[in-house]
Amino acid sequence: MILVVDTASEEASISFYNEQQKCAVGCSLKKTPYLSIELVQLFDALMLQQDVTVTDFSGIVCVVGPGLFTSVRIGVIFCNTMAFSHSIPLVGTLVGSESQGFVDLQDGKTVESLSPEYSEEPHLG
Repeated sequence: MILVVDTASEEASISFYNEQQKCAVGCSLKKTPYLSIELVQLFDALMLQQDVTVTDFSGIVCVVGPGLFTSVRIGVIFCNTMAFSHSIPLVGTLVGSESQGFVDLQDGKTVESLSPEYSEEPHLG
């Protein structure tokens, strides 16, 4: 199973793909101030629905941007944490290029961690 997380697009989404790159299940989330909580809750619910555990994931494809500061960071942090804590291969891709993530996974072009790409300079302060 491959986990695909996209919090960079207009609607956030999380999907599970089988090894043949067919979507087994996927859901979209509206971006709210509670996206970080809702993303984890949706991930847990989808795992229960599909009767899978974290050990069933052979890879993670994370959309790293471009996108809004907070939402992109939430997705990247979630994916980095899952990959690191469960030793799951990780790749990053840009919005609309998710299929390239599958190719990179197959080719072993994985990374230890990802950095978000923002659509504009963050406004901190």
